Amino acid sequence: METLRKGRTNRRSLRLTQFIADVLRIYIAYLVIVILGTSFVMVLCDAVGYIAYGDRPGTGWLGLQPHLSIDDIEFLIGFAVFAAYMSLISVFIPVLMAFSVAILWLYQSRHVYFVVVLPSFVLATFWLFVASGWYIAIDPVFALVGAALSLVFCAVIASKKGVSIGRFRTQAFTVSGS
Repeated sequence: METLRKGRTNRRSLRLTQFIADVLRIYIAYLVIVILGTSFVMVLCDAVGYIAYGDRPGTGWLGLQPHLSIDDIEFLIGFAVFAAYMSLISVFIPVLMAFSVAILWLYQSRHVYFVVVLPSFVLATFWLFVASGWYIAIDPVFALVGAALSLVFCAVIASKKGVSIGRFRTQAFTVSGS
């Protein structure tokens, strides 16, 4: 009887470990796709003359004035770090990530994921960039860029060849013949 209990406990701890690993895997994918992706777009826009942040002279297109300095890149990397920190302390995004892993573990169909989780991620990401962007006066366009990249993030998570999660772990690297 003791080994039976020990076996159940080991399986439960293994499932919990897998669940936590899946949430961390999703968070890392979120950081790479959404946070770093938005910062990269900000750097590219700054490189061609679209000012991505600042209150004087203001954000927006000021004509083709390509300039990109190390200070700009350092500032946008700092923004990425700050946005990553904000995504952790906002509580809603980590809870949403755990909820999305639970949805993918519990349901074989990905339709539930797209109906419930996808709109929540888009709204949460939009809110995150509006809230964190307020501190450095980023252009609101980049909140929309972050929301669009969260759509890409959700598509990568829900795809069979994306981040492998739960029941879909074995399907992550298989290619169907049809």
